Amino acid sequence: MRRQCLTSQTNREAQDVWQHSGETISRRLSDVLDAIFALHDDFIKPPNYAKVSDFVRGNRHRYGTWFDDCVGAIDGTHIPYTPIGVPNPMAYLNRKGVNSQNIMAACSFDMKFTYMLTGWEGSAHDARVLADAVDTPRFKFPHPPPGKHYLVDATYANNDCFLAPYIGETYHLPDYQRKSGGFKGPRDIYNYKHSSL
Repeated sequence: MRRQCLTSQTNREAQDVWQHSGETISRRLSDVLDAIFALHDDFIKPPNYAKVSDFVRGNRHRYGTWFDDCVGAIDGTHIPYTPIGVPNPMAYLNRKGVNSQNIMAACSFDMKFTYMLTGWEGSAHDARVLADAVDTPRFKFPHPPPGKHYLVDATYANNDCFLAPYIGETYHLPDYQRKSGGFKGPRDIYNYKHSSL
C-alpha cells in the first residue's frame, strides 16, 4: 500500500486519500495528537541552569562572557490555523492577514526545545503570550533562577528573567551589512552578538 503525506490537507482531502469517513479521519488525527502530547515530557526538557551552555563556552572568541548566564532564547512564531467553532475567528488573523496561531517557544543554544506554549490567536502580541506563560502556574513556565535569563528580541520587556537588545540600535545582520563604517559603539556590538546568538 502506498503511503501519502497529509501535510496541510483538509479533512475532505484526507478522506479521499485514505478512503475513510471524515469522522474516522478526525478520530485518528486526534489519537495521534494525544500520543504526541503524551510524549512532550520526553522531547521538551527544561534547560540545565547549573552550567554555561556548551555552545557559548565553545565560542568565547565570539561572545566573550557576556552571555554566560543565558539559559536559552525565546521567540514567537505563527503557524497556519483554520479557526472552526471558535467564538471570534477574526482574532486569528495575524498582521499579514493570514489565519494563524501565535506559538511561543524557548530553546537552548544547542537548538533543543525547552518550553512551548500554543493556542494563542494570531493577532496576539508576542509579549502578551509570554506574560500569560509566566503568570499562569498551570502552564509550568521554566522560570530561571536569580542571575540567569533568556535572550529575547525587542518585542519583549527587558527584566531580571529576559535579556533584550538595546532598542533604537542596529540589530539584524542585514542591517549591519548595509551600514558603512562598521559598529558605532558598544551597544551596536552587543546587539550584533545578541542577535547572532
